[in-house]
Amino acid sequence: MKHDKECSFEIKEYIPSSEITPKTSRWRISKKDKIKEAVKENSLVLANADKESTLELPISGQSSLSPNLDNFSLTELTKPSQMLTDADLAMDNVLSEDSELYIPMLLTQPTPSLSLHLEEDGLCYLDYFEQEVARFMCIGPRDSNYFIKTFFTVASSEEPVAYALAAWGGVYFNGFSNEKVQSYKKKAYDLVKKRYLENTNLDSYGYYSAFCYFLIAIGAEISSGDVSQWYDLFQQCTDLLKRYGGLAKFCKDFFFSNDVKWLVSYFQHHDIMSSVALLNGTSCSMDKYNTLFKEYRLLETGNYGLDPVQGCAQPVFLILGEIMNAKVQFKMARDNLADEIQAVISRNSSSFDKRDVLRRQLNLHEEIDRRTTELVKQLNEVAPSKSQISILAESPEEDLESHLTLFELYRQVSHIYLALYIKRVQPCSSEIQLLLMKSLDAIDELIDTRLVTSLHMSLLICGVTCGNDLNRDRIRQFLDRVYERHKSGNLIRVREIIEEAWIRNKKGDFCVDWVEICKDFGWKVSIC
Repeated sequence: MKHDKECSFEIKEYIPSSEITPKTSRWRISKKDKIKEAVKENSLVLANADKESTLELPISGQSSLSPNLDNFSLTELTKPSQMLTDADLAMDNVLSEDSELYIPMLLTQPTPSLSLHLEEDGLCYLDYFEQEVARFMCIGPRDSNYFIKTFFTVASSEEPVAYALAAWGGVYFNGFSNEKVQSYKKKAYDLVKKRYLENTNLDSYGYYSAFCYFLIAIGAEISSGDVSQWYDLFQQCTDLLKRYGGLAKFCKDFFFSNDVKWLVSYFQHHDIMSSVALLNGTSCSMDKYNTLFKEYRLLETGNYGLDPVQGCAQPVFLILGEIMNAKVQFKMARDNLADEIQAVISRNSSSFDKRDVLRRQLNLHEEIDRRTTELVKQLNEVAPSKSQISILAESPEEDLESHLTLFELYRQVSHIYLALYIKRVQPCSSEIQLLLMKSLDAIDELIDTRLVTSLHMSLLICGVTCGNDLNRDRIRQFLDRVYERHKSGNLIRVREIIEEAWIRNKKGDFCVDWVEICKDFGWKVSIC
């Protein structure tokens, strides 16, 4: 793309900040000489279609380049507390040796309402979200990209949503700690708090707009590698929905529109893909999700299309949510039983008390076996809906086989979750190793497709399950390849959790609960 000037960055060593965790370590950022020669000027000149003059967009002097992948191997991440900075999060295709400088197209014809809300750099971030971020995050056809269709429609009339979208685009364009990005993030939340959260007479559209804001803000925080604020926002979003009357009422009041289907689906996705769900259970009960997605067939009716983040695999996610809640339920029951057994032994209790505890022990394991059998049956029988398969088959831009491979990958990973965390099968067992080998092969098939952004969860669970150096090296290579395609902050968190699991389980001969690692670090992690 033709441009008048280029932007200058100082390429130097940086030390990550320690705002989230107490320890720090270093990466050295290196770029080839041809890149250094290509970035000599201090500003990017943008064409303005409304005027014959030009708009000058100042660029921060601090480097926003991503680390070279040669310096991003898992072996160099020696501590799980490594931090993210602007350099970690800015997309390489903003400036790389093989691509020209990014020039926003939205600025040539900005809508009047967006121009009122956003300055030139904000419009630049917003366009980058539209042209780049929203496109690589959506795994479905363009006509079902609700990152654009829903969020941009609301942003055109709701100022806080416009600010939030600009901040999300800015995370990838300039890095999350960039002053302007932080400014848009703060402006968005301050307006949401004033207009929506503190409004006792909020109308339905106000709730709708606030729902959009929270999902956008959550996505921006997750993309930055945040491990706490995103979940605070998720809890506020949950409280907002409870205040409204729940997800079902929300869908009915908006006549099950495609936009509302997307918001509910994206909320459900964040709920199930959270480390908190595996620790405390999902925020919304799976019964309510099943009513919406199975009984109402929320994503299969009308012309909704293929879901942008879950694709045709949404039925598997519903079972995964059931597995997570069962894990929480049975862990609590096991812990309580262990306390009872210890109490009976320490008190030298009567034979009657001992028999009572033994009976409860038998009942618990019978219930675990029954529930496990039920969940295994569900996983074996689950299939993508025929309507979604037909969408994929008819779309010239979609690869049906890749989507079906992703569906099978999620099924296999869910089987691993079930075996590890409910049945408590050791990862070195033939049952889990067979699932692991099949999952790794599926990941290998999908890394070079546009579905690469859907691999975080699978990489995490496969990573903590790998017990030998050969498989661990394969995971390292996968992580490097995925990061090269999609430089997301939460992928760095996934790497850190995997590495810590390997430190704790050097030979891979016992199960490491990755959620316990998050708990030890004080993290609430999303693996979306």
